Amino acid sequence: MHALDTARPARWIRRALLVFSMWAGCSTAAEADILRLKDGRVLLGAVTEPDEDGFTFKRYDNGGSFRLSWADVNPLDAKRLRVDFGFENLASEAVLVDAFQVTLRDGRQILAHTVDKADPQRWFVQAFDEAREPIAPGRVKDLLKVRVPANEVYTLDQIYAAKVAEVGAAKLESDKVENLRLARLLEVVLDYQNAQKHYQKVKELDAEYASREIATALARLPEKIKLREQDVQLAAVAQASRRSRFDEALKLCEDFLAKWPSSPKKAELERRNQLVLTARATWARNRVTQLWYKAADDLADEAAKDKKLSLDGARDLALGRLGEQILARVTQEIQSDKDGKAWAKVTGDEIRAAFASRHGERTPLRREQRISYSEGTFVLGKGTAAKGIPKIEERLAREKEREARKREQQQQQQQQQQQNQNQRQRNNQQDQNQVQIDPASLPQPPTEEEWWTKSAGREDKKKFLLATYAERGGDLQVIGTDFSVCSRCRGTGSEVLEGFQARTRDGRLSVIDVPVVCRRCAGIGFDRVVKYW
Repeated sequence: MHALDTARPARWIRRALLVFSMWAGCSTAAEADILRLKDGRVLLGAVTEPDEDGFTFKRYDNGGSFRLSWADVNPLDAKRLRVDFGFENLASEAVLVDAFQVTLRDGRQILAHTVDKADPQRWFVQAFDEAREPIAPGRVKDLLKVRVPANEVYTLDQIYAAKVAEVGAAKLESDKVENLRLARLLEVVLDYQNAQKHYQKVKELDAEYASREIATALARLPEKIKLREQDVQLAAVAQASRRSRFDEALKLCEDFLAKWPSSPKKAELERRNQLVLTARATWARNRVTQLWYKAADDLADEAAKDKKLSLDGARDLALGRLGEQILARVTQEIQSDKDGKAWAKVTGDEIRAAFASRHGERTPLRREQRISYSEGTFVLGKGTAAKGIPKIEERLAREKEREARKREQQQQQQQQQQQNQNQRQRNNQQDQNQVQIDPASLPQPPTEEEWWTKSAGREDKKKFLLATYAERGGDLQVIGTDFSVCSRCRGTGSEVLEGFQARTRDGRLSVIDVPVVCRRCAGIGFDRVVKYW
């Protein structure tokens, strides 16, 4: 078919309808399907041998048969057929109900469906499939309203009674549409007995209404009723996985295979097992990444409080032991996770693999992290501190120009506000030309060890440790470097020491303003910033 031949699809439809009218006049043995394919073709025929992957299609125009996957079919037609043959259920969205995810003070999370925050005497009722114990308000730490499958918080009898009351028993006696809607919903929540009853009711009310769907449903339900216990176990696998209880979900898969080794649902079990593993991998990537960043922050903070830790010791920690300590803490956190023991048997290698996998996908946690060496930038030396920062000299020059203009404006404002300031500045300038200043008498930036042991605060030490670990520890991926101007000298590398006392050549004592090397950045003028994730 030519890409620009817009008339041809219309001819296909007309031909299909003509063949259909001829076929309908001579046969009623099967139901005909007008099938639209994704490539634009329209076919008339019968769908047979449907399964999760696709179906066989027999054409009525030439009698040929061939296999199609659901992906080959127009999405609307695929949806209609999958519903008709029971592979999808239009009621699935309707089975979602409001519930509350309750976080208890001991860290456990449960689902509840009876919550009244306005009444402190009201108790929270735990989900029916848990221990069924009532939860007193005093045990609750937090509440989060969620939408969950109905059979996670209600029994089948509760769901059925609620839906019948919602529609009205009298209406169900005469309304085929409501009966079909209810039957679909009941099949989704595994209430096969009642689903069968309402599909049959549709047929009694109108034998032609949704006839293929009803016939297919009534044909499959006896087998579903017989295998309902297996479906319940498969649903439990999915439920445990949704609650991040992956060990429990995988154990349920093992138990299923042990109990029903020859089950016709083995393929579905394998699919569910793979879905659990995939869900755990996604959960692990996000959870491990979150815990890794937190552990790094906490351990760096603990090290920064250690008065005995030297600068060399801090470097050694950041480049070696810190990564191992983070791994151990994250592994312990995952193994003892109170939220259902998601992955209690996890190993350190699996944790590292999960953390490394964050590189492969863009997730909310794959966002740029930034950490600055802060005051400790000067410890790196100017060359190392500036390494990899794009156009740093040009950007610093612009920053220095802005700072010079700012100071000039400030001086002009001071001159306008205080006339005597001009005289003081002239005197300072004259005295500066006459004084002899001993460089040793001027305050100097601290040495590396002096900074670490005397000047650096806990937060500065923590930043230095984290920045060193992020850039050179090997666990994190550096995605760029940047800088921020020194908060003291604003990028100039120097500061003005005001009110410095010095003697002039003629012996007079003079108070002058002397420029000195910035005591925060040691003249570098900026803080190195590491960008990573």
